[in-house]
Amino acid sequence: MSFLDEIHTVPANKTVLAALSPVFDTMFFGSLPEKGDVPVDDADADVSKEFLQLFYLGEVTLTMENIETVVCLVDKYDVLKHVNACAVFLKGQLTLDNICWGYQLTVNLENDELMKYCEDKITKSPKDIFATDAFKRCDKGVLQRILELCLMCKETDVFDACLTWARYACEQDDLDTTQAVNLRTQLGDCFKLFRFSLMKSEEFSERYMLNKGLFTSEEFEDVMLSLSAKGYKAKIFNQSPRYYPWDVDNILRCQRKTSGPEPKKYIQLQEVTSFSSNKHLLLGEIQTSVTWYGSSKIAGNKVDVTITEREKMDQLKVTLPQPILIKPKRMYEVCLEV
Repeated sequence: MSFLDEIHTVPANKTVLAALSPVFDTMFFGSLPEKGDVPVDDADADVSKEFLQLFYLGEVTLTMENIETVVCLVDKYDVLKHVNACAVFLKGQLTLDNICWGYQLTVNLENDELMKYCEDKITKSPKDIFATDAFKRCDKGVLQRILELCLMCKETDVFDACLTWARYACEQDDLDTTQAVNLRTQLGDCFKLFRFSLMKSEEFSERYMLNKGLFTSEEFEDVMLSLSAKGYKAKIFNQSPRYYPWDVDNILRCQRKTSGPEPKKYIQLQEVTSFSSNKHLLLGEIQTSVTWYGSSKIAGNKVDVTITEREKMDQLKVTLPQPILIKPKRMYEVCLEV
């Protein structure tokens, strides 16, 4: 058989191709076998030659210029299980600027390790990625996958970025970007993935006024009740917070230094401490050491306090129902009432 690219042909052995590809096997040796040359319209001669090296040499030379076409051929002719080179090459080339492009190829490659790598990058730096051309150009399927991730940013950032994506999609289809109905058509089912209940009322209202016609009356009511009515269960939009993944094998423990002689550490009725971080963290647990000394009862005007000496230090631990995202360069205060 041969690959065709206008007047160029790339010869290949049918038996060799069929040995690795069930698609080629059916094409050449099925009930209705192909006769003569087989055209491949989605690859030029040079890329076709490189793709064929996989069948003869068990490897393929990849570049940023040919990787996208090679991945499409690998997917089309069902030889994914024989290709690890594409995933290895992609991982070494991906940056925040092209991660959405790589994520789209990763979906085709069905490589779980590379997919997790891309999703981790997108989860941790969504605002930077939203600003890239690769995000604007990604297809709707990739956009949906991104909206299903636990993105470490405000929901307003997610919504604004997706409207930018929708406007770009309208431009590609020669549609009026000022018409909300066109934006809604481009977003499709992705629109239901926004979590408007995570916005403040004024944040949602501002976006509603700037995009009149984007919401139906039922959708507007669903969002407003989610924002204002305690206990309301949304009928249309997801109310759940974007929970962040908790890795028990990667826990950073911080020890608060206390003033005064060691090992005496006294806990008050209300303990307060402040902290900040230079990168994103998840706060999932608060733990403090408590020691009581003495054995006398003190009578005061408003409260009686009994102080008892303990031989060992007790551990007072509070585990949060869901980890809280700690943003870089922000000051946080923890208040523990005992």
